[in-house]
Order: sequence, then C-alpha cells, then structure tokens
Amino acid sequence: MDFILVEQLGLDYELTTEPFDEDKDGLILMNYSDRPVDGALNIHYTDYFDNFSIDHTPLIERDFIFQGRHSNLDLFATVFFLLARVEEYRNIERDDHGRYKASESVLSKHGLLQFPLIEDFVRSLGQKIERIYGAEVKSLAYAMNSTIDVDHIYAYKEKPLHTRIGSWIKDLVLFRWQRFAVRMRDRDPYDVFDQMVSMHLDCEVRPSFFILTAERAKYDRSLSPSHPAFISTVHHLSKAANIGLHPSYASARQPARLAEEKKELESILNKPVIRSRQHFLRLEFPRTYRELLRNGIREDYTMGYAEEIGFRAGTSRPFLWYDLEADELTPLRIIPFCVMDVTLKNYKKYKPSEAVQECKQLISDLKRVGGQFCLIWHNSSFYELEGWGDWDKVYEKILDCAVP
Repeated sequence: MDFILVEQLGLDYELTTEPFDEDKDGLILMNYSDRPVDGALNIHYTDYFDNFSIDHTPLIERDFIFQGRHSNLDLFATVFFLLARVEEYRNIERDDHGRYKASESVLSKHGLLQFPLIEDFVRSLGQKIERIYGAEVKSLAYAMNSTIDVDHIYAYKEKPLHTRIGSWIKDLVLFRWQRFAVRMRDRDPYDVFDQMVSMHLDCEVRPSFFILTAERAKYDRSLSPSHPAFISTVHHLSKAANIGLHPSYASARQPARLAEEKKELESILNKPVIRSRQHFLRLEFPRTYRELLRNGIREDYTMGYAEEIGFRAGTSRPFLWYDLEADELTPLRIIPFCVMDVTLKNYKKYKPSEAVQECKQLISDLKRVGGQFCLIWHNSSFYELEGWGDWDKVYEKILDCAVP
C-alpha cells in the first residue's frame, strides 16, 4: 500500500477495520474486504493474505478495471506477489549459473513480461480516484537510468605477460590475423570509457558504472583491483558518473568475498559504495539481498533477466525489497532494468535495427505510463571483432530515444 498509494499516487492513507462514514468530505474511501461497501472503491478481495503460501499465485491479467466501483483483480495480492518475488522462493529448476529462468515466471507464461503491468494498474486506479472523488493524484514523470557493467577494464592491455603470450599464440594458430593486429595497438578495444561518457554528456544523463573488483578467476577476468590502470580508470570514471560495485561471480556463494571487494573499491574511491549489481545477474532469494544489506549496500540493480527483455517484478519503478522469509520490509531499494545489450544480441539474436525497434517500443510504453527505462550496456560491447560491429550506433540510438 505504501508503494501504490504513497510512492506512486502521492496519497496518504489510514487503515481501519471499523465501518467508515461514506459522507465524510475530502476522504477517498477504499474497501478491501469480503463485504462490498456502498460508496467506496471496492478492491476485489481474495484470501491470498489470510492463507498465504508461496505456491499460491494470485490472478494475473493484462488490465485492471472497474465495473462501477468494483475491481476485477485483487490489486494488493498481485502487486505484493510480483514485488516480493514470491515465485522465486519456490523449488524450481535454475539455469547453469543458478539463476531463476524468465520462462518460469508467471508474467512470461501470460505473455506480459514486456509490459510495465504495475504502472498500468496504478495508473488505472489513479484515474478512477480522480473521476469519482475529484482528488488530484501524483502524475509520475518518465525517467531514464543508464548503467554500464565493467567486467573487463581492457581486452588485452595490461594483462599478465603469460596471458598475453598465450593469446598471441592462439590467434596465430587459428589464423586470427585481425585480432592479433589489434593486440599490438596502443588503444585497447574495450577502452571506450571516454566515448561512453561523452554520449551521456550529450544526452545530459549521468550514467552509473558497476566495476568488477576481484582477482582473476574463471568468470571474473578483469585486471587486479590493485593494478595502477584499474585504479586510474575508476578515478577517471568517478568524475563523470556514479560508481557501483559489480560483485564477482564467486561472491554469490562466498559472502566474505563481497565484503573484501566492496572494501577494495571504497579504498580506491575513498568513499562508501552503496550501489551494486551482481555479476552474471546471479540473484538468489533471500541470500543475495541479505548479504548486500549486511555489507551496507542500499541500491541494487540486478532485477531483470539475462535471457529476456522486460520487467521481472512487473514494474520499471524502484521499490523496497520485502524479505519474505523474515516477513519484513527492508531499506534495500531495488532498481529494475528491462534491457541489456547481451540479451538483445546473444539471447534474442536481434539485428541492430531490430534491437533499436524493440527498445523504442519499450520506451514508448514507459513514457505512456510514467515508467523508468533502465538499460545495461558493457564497455566490451563495442568491439567489432567479437561480433559487436555497429552496436555502438545501436547504443547511441537507444540513448537518444530514451532521454526524457
């Protein structure tokens, strides 16, 4: 109710179990019970909260509508189910990286994953309140949030000598002459940070960079955070962007590493780090978010899918994480994303023009309902020899279209 009424509609509310006066001026009367009340907006009531179970899925439909003053859906049950990510606590098969699959989600099964469902529900409720009570509700303005994951500071430059020699030999044996030539250049193909910052300056948008700050491992292959080039790059980016932590792949199951990596990044920046996004989007409820909170993280940007575009929690708007097992609201604010470069190219197999068109449709829907477009890109996604030819232009077009 805080999320729907206060944050989204800008309304104060008071809960009561007593009969209320229908004639009291200035009050918006809303009834959520198994007994309809004349003169009130009656939100369809089910026994969802009375007999709560993680296996119980409330009715999900595309439209939230009223017949007179009676709604078709249990709005509070549906929104709670989606925001609290109840379905992700179920014992469901995960992918190879331990991630919850988009295909398992109720929104995907209903064909609603690509639509900001909760924003549309709240908008419908606000319009009904305005028509019946003449009250003015908050009109949410569309917003944009551009984020970049830095899994690798460099593709080749500054890597250990034995690593570079091995790569040279591999390129020569496989006749990858172009790649070998690129390795010999002074400019590294992943070093596009100035270009990315410049794109955001042109759009008057301040981006957020999430920095992988871990020693080299199978899935964590950036420079050592103690390397001068790593430190210099982070300092440089912090002047024009927000900096967050990109917790390593290994830290998802080794909490001590999260604390070490955060401390390392904070020592470089000389200030607290409060933002984070999981590497490989490895998110497990409630373990991941409890560890983030324990380590002082207050904003997480992991809420989305690797294999699909859309809205994992049914909303594009930030919301506070509710720890379902502890039955309590937490101070961890979740910022959902809806599009990632790797999803568009590698999972969906879109051509550059198709990717732009898909993003334009998402942005159009979000602008209509006052949502927030959050995009993930990588500094490694401009390198033509790794299949990213023309994707810098895709990125630029998406940014241009997404600017408020």
